[in-house]
Amino acid sequence: ILKKDKDGYQLHKKLRSWGKGTDKHFGKKVRISGDGPDLVVADTERHRVLWFDAETGKLKGQLGKTDKPGTEVWELDTPECISISDRRVVIADKGNQRIIKAMLTENGKRRSRK
Repeated sequence: ILKKDKDGYQLHKKLRSWGKGTDKHFGKKVRISGDGPDLVVADTERHRVLWFDAETGKLKGQLGKTDKPGTEVWELDTPECISISDRRVVIADKGNQRIIKAMLTENGKRRSRK
């Protein structure tokens, strides 16, 4: 994670894992997108998308089952690309040959815009 300073950008934090256990580590291939306080990671080989707080690195949510590709709406198979704007996320789910549009919510409530 980079932070802007007077000379451009400086490395602020590296996010390699978010806890102990193999399920709390990224696979070999990830794609990242961020917007404001939100960071989303398409963990391609582990068949999931992870949503983090960009400042703290705390996991806020997950779509897909770790290491289990699937075809149901809530499952992923090789999420290859990801993009976020506000709380809207677009995922290219390569293995299922589909594009998923989703809204990130906390506790089932949408964040109000300011």
